[in-house]
Formats: sequence, structure tokens, C-alpha cells
Amino acid sequence: MALHVLSDGAVYSQQIAPQSITGDGAYHEAAGARVAAGSFETVQFLIELGALVAADTVDVKVIQANAASAGTSKDLTNAALAQVATAGANLLYSIEVNLLMCDVANGFLWVNVSYSIANTKASLISCTAIGYGARKLPTVNGLTQAVKVLA
Repeated sequence: MALHVLSDGAVYSQQIAPQSITGDGAYHEAAGARVAAGSFETVQFLIELGALVAADTVDVKVIQANAASAGTSKDLTNAALAQVATAGANLLYSIEVNLLMCDVANGFLWVNVSYSIANTKASLISCTAIGYGARKLPTVNGLTQAVKVLA
């Protein structure tokens, strides 16, 4: 019987390093590198929200872009978390995207997340992208360290 290891074939990218961000109500694209839509079948964005203040709401959406950096971007339909209010909580959210949903025909070949925090108080946020079904495995999977207990 063959052993299936989940992290084999997955690539990880830190889109938003864990940090405290002061909201301004505007959308900001995550600082991590955009994920190439042609490199994977699916990408999952894991968003961690720390203890927000009572009036905070956070919006996170997946955007598709026509360049690896800069260029034009637009929202990916239905790929969003809207008005998440997590006062006092530390919660984990996921947005999973089939990359065939990208507008590849018009050159939108990269995806990333964009976030907005409504309050002007500091809020804790982080985001990791995990690409699954790699079309060609890179030499590094993006992890600082991986521990596999297989037997």
C-alpha cells in the first residue's frame, strides 16, 4: 500500500506575515508573491484573525491579476469573506479557489488576497497560500521546516 503524504505536491507561500495592522477601511493587497494560476489546480488561502476589538470587521477577497506584480487586478467572483466580526476571538478562515475560475483568456494569470479592516485600531491578521495539484513541482515548497512522522 502506497503512503500518501499531504504536503507532497503542495507549495506554501506566506501572503501576510503575522502582524498587527491598523485599519483604514481601504483594500490592500497582501505583500506575498502572487500565485501563478497555471502552476496549480487549486489554491487555498488560510486567513488567521487575532483578537479584534469590538467594532472591527474584516473583509478578505481573492483577486486575480494580469501581471506577477503591479498590472491590473479584479475580484474573483464569490471568493471572499465579508464583514467578519471576531471580537475577542482567534479564528481561522479558509478560501479555496479552483484556478480554472480565473479569467485566463483575458490574461489574468495570478491570484492573491486583498484585505480591508474597518476600524482604526490595530488588528491581528496573517494569511498563508497553499497551492495544490502542482503542475510542476518547484525545488522548494515554501516551508521554513517540515516534520513528517510517517511510521
